[in-house]
Amino acid sequence: MESPALLSWLDVQGELLDSVDSMKTNRFKLFFATCSLVVTVAAAFNSAISSLTTSTQIEVRIGNLLSSGIAKNGELFNGTVTREAVVGGKTMVATGTPVKGKVVYAKPSSKSGGAGILRLKLTDVGGQKVNSSTFTQHGSFNKGEAIVGSGTVGSFTVTPLHGAKNMPHRR
Repeated sequence: MESPALLSWLDVQGELLDSVDSMKTNRFKLFFATCSLVVTVAAAFNSAISSLTTSTQIEVRIGNLLSSGIAKNGELFNGTVTREAVVGGKTMVATGTPVKGKVVYAKPSSKSGGAGILRLKLTDVGGQKVNSSTFTQHGSFNKGEAIVGSGTVGSFTVTPLHGAKNMPHRR
């Protein structure tokens, strides 16, 4: 017959083993859930832009404050797509897709009263390199700098780089 102390010790060991098995199971479940989430998000993100094969009109909310008075050609900016872009009933770019772009022309306002000008182009939509039309912002008359504020929405036509030859240019 086993002593009560030994039985108590065996009970504690059994509970510990059950607890460890439960922790391993929970860690596995957490790991599996995390992997599933990563795969789901990656698939959703990829599907948001995977069909961008033709010229597509998108609206972008600019995430940076840019001014023709201090911006430089080549300066980078970021933003997000504000509205789902659908062509032929198929989503080409989903709302919320991140974008990157650059300043292609910045002219500060002049002392003689000329308004400033900013021209922006997108370079990347959701990780896909693109060519885009130019979004132009003019300053107000009488020495006004062109300002693209954080939150400004601009319209761009984007085409994947491999199809850029047919890209319409807006000036």
